[in-house]
Amino acid sequence: MPPAFSELPSRRIAYAPTMKNGILKETDGFDLVVDGRNRTFRDVYGVALDAARELKRLNRNSRIQIRTRADGSIREMLEDGRIR
Repeated sequence: MPPAFSELPSRRIAYAPTMKNGILKETDGFDLVVDGRNRTFRDVYGVALDAARELKRLNRNSRIQIRTRADGSIREMLEDGRIR
């Protein structure tokens, strides 16, 4: 018989930094830019990096960039999966 709900171990949930109303701040996160056009948003840098690698793998001839919303800095994904 499965354990009762109260017997299951509790897990902590990590939330992204948000405003009081639960919406992400405009300066939080990263935009993925494909050939100069915003395509998608990621809130964690590691996830943005993985998504950019996958986009570059599927679109070898496209220019894939990660733009930081906080300061506007741009990193470009190279064909071999490194960033410049």
